[in-house]
Amino acid sequence: PLIPSLLPTRYASNIESQMVQTDRRALRFPVPGLVVVPGEDGITKRSAGIRFARRVAASQGRQSFRIASFDGVRAHDLLRSSARNRVRSLVADWLDERSAAAAKSRNKPAA
Repeated sequence: PLIPSLLPTRYASNIESQMVQTDRRALRFPVPGLVVVPGEDGITKRSAGIRFARRVAASQGRQSFRIASFDGVRAHDLLRSSARNRVRSLVADWLDERSAAAAKSRNKPAA
C-alpha cells in the first residue's frame, strides 16, 4: 500500500542500496537498542528486521541490544496495534533498565 505497483528503476536501485548499507552498519551500531517486531507484518519483511537486530546484538553483546517479538500480533506499527499497551510497557521497562544501568555506572567510585 505504501509503494506503487510500478517503481522507477532509479528509485528501486536507491532503496536496495540503502538496504545494503544499513545491513553493513549493523556491525558498527554505536548505541544500545531495542527492536520490537510483530509476529507478522503485512508491509515489511519481519525476518529482515530480526536479521539486522541479531547482527547488531552479536557485535555488541546481548546486554546492550534486545530483540522482542510479539508473536500472534499482525501489525506493521505495533504502537497502533492491539498490542500497543504491552509494547509501551516493554519500551518503558527497557528505558528504565538502561537509565538505572547508566546511573549505576556514573556512581561507581573511581579506581
